[in-house]
Amino acid sequence: MDSLIEMEIVEKFTSNNLFNARGEDIMCGYCIEEGIVYSLLEDEQAINKVDFLAPIFILESHNYFGTMTKIRNLSNFSRLIDVVFCRVWETLINEENDDAYQRISIKCGADTIDKFLSKIKGNQDHPSWHLLGDSNLYLSESNWKMFIDNKELLIRNSENTLALYHKWWIQGGNKETSDPGQRLEETGMMDPIDNTAPKEWDKFYSSFPFVFFSLNFLLRHKDSSDIIKKIALGKPSNVPDFSGYDLFLQRKAFAVCVKKYGVSFIIENYDDIRLELIGYVLLKKLICNEEMVVLKEHLLSHSHWVMGMNVDEVQQLITTNNHR
Repeated sequence: MDSLIEMEIVEKFTSNNLFNARGEDIMCGYCIEEGIVYSLLEDEQAINKVDFLAPIFILESHNYFGTMTKIRNLSNFSRLIDVVFCRVWETLINEENDDAYQRISIKCGADTIDKFLSKIKGNQDHPSWHLLGDSNLYLSESNWKMFIDNKELLIRNSENTLALYHKWWIQGGNKETSDPGQRLEETGMMDPIDNTAPKEWDKFYSSFPFVFFSLNFLLRHKDSSDIIKKIALGKPSNVPDFSGYDLFLQRKAFAVCVKKYGVSFIIENYDDIRLELIGYVLLKKLICNEEMVVLKEHLLSHSHWVMGMNVDEVQQLITTNNHR
């Protein structure tokens, strides 16, 4: 990425108007998705010195270990261990004999790893996944193989975990929200992220590693599972937080559905799909030229609601990809 463009991105996402009177960021995951994720996909050299974007870079980067190495010296690196370890799980699920755990142990340090694993083992909301917090699981290839070979149980646990996540976080079932009038009176601002109560955000972030593992396990061993489609098509019931982990899960599920079912998945569910998701799979080059023709014709003949990206911008991505 051109250094001037990179500076503009950094300036845009570190300007004073991103913060409210309490010094907290007031942008949401949709804003970051539109402004940062697509720039990163176009050029992974977009990894810059902005600390708060590091989790997004690690989740989206093709080479997460290389990305982690580049941002290793940023302040408060220990807070990134959740997303780093998620990528380790992803690697181990797909490449069972990978030495990812050993590599991040050297980079992150034993204390950081141990704290994360203790948190996983002690999570009361996901008892079926406590074994993921046992360090012995990663120290021996045979231990991991014994764990990962229990596919029927892991598929069942994964589907249950994603179903609970979808019902609670995506559909908003039994999810506590805050009163907008009270928030306005207390803070003088109407920050949409605050629609979700603080304790629900805590639960979301503590649950994210288990949801991530579950999604990746199903993508590897049962990508036809209906819950994957539900995650791909389900917009979070409230405004996503700055990091947009829920949007990342949606993008990942959506990309796999398009890869598996083709452009027909987009056309059949067009009214429920954010245009940003179509832009995402185009940038990931998951649609062949023949199917892009079909998609372009559909875009031209059907109107669509707009959040950030519009139809013209999607058309431009199709044109660009057709010339590569």
